[in-house]
Amino acid sequence: MFADGVSSQEIVGYQTSKTREAYSLQTASFEGMTGEYSIQQIIPSTQNGSATGGGVFDMQTLNEFGGVEDVYYYMTEEDGVDKDGWYNEDGQTFATKSFKKGEAFMIGNSTGATAGLTYAGKVALGEIVVKLPESYSIKGNLRPVSISIQDLVPIVPAGTEAGGGVFDMQTLNEFGGVEDVYYYMTEEDGVDKDGWYNEDGQTFATKDFNPAEGFMLGNSTGASAQLKYLAK
Repeated sequence: MFADGVSSQEIVGYQTSKTREAYSLQTASFEGMTGEYSIQQIIPSTQNGSATGGGVFDMQTLNEFGGVEDVYYYMTEEDGVDKDGWYNEDGQTFATKSFKKGEAFMIGNSTGATAGLTYAGKVALGEIVVKLPESYSIKGNLRPVSISIQDLVPIVPAGTEAGGGVFDMQTLNEFGGVEDVYYYMTEEDGVDKDGWYNEDGQTFATKDFNPAEGFMLGNSTGASAQLKYLAK
């Protein structure tokens, strides 16, 4: 029961997102029940029932320069570990990594086919705002439904311009290379309306992101900023 004018902005559920063969950028579209989202709440699965252990799934977190920071492997009891789950790069230490809201990662899938990742937790339905550090960070679709690139709006500190290409977005291919680049432009840049534009800086972008699909977000404002996810 809610008081007049107050509504719930979250529901609890789970979803399975696809992860292609080789590498893909993913993000936990749910928030952990206690705040940060544990790596152990992300469970890989295969379509043909083949083993999920043995290192066929790896997870990489990236630093602000796009380089690999930490590596984890999904292991099962058949690999000789105490319990199924994600383990540090040594393959023996049970991982305790937690993800902040909006934080993303690379998933490596060497099963030879498309696989799945199951997430569980709280789903935010209202407006979401996450921090954008200076330089590059991995972000992604936090919704359990597809969203448009235009649903993502950078917010800058007072006195700072959001346009002029100070924010760029990069999608990556299965090998970790840059696939497409977009720039956030404003009317002051001579475009018809504020929003994300293709690399040519003139064509209004129509890119959609699937649930949990990730991307690289570049912030060259010289300061921390924010990324707003418009309410769905």
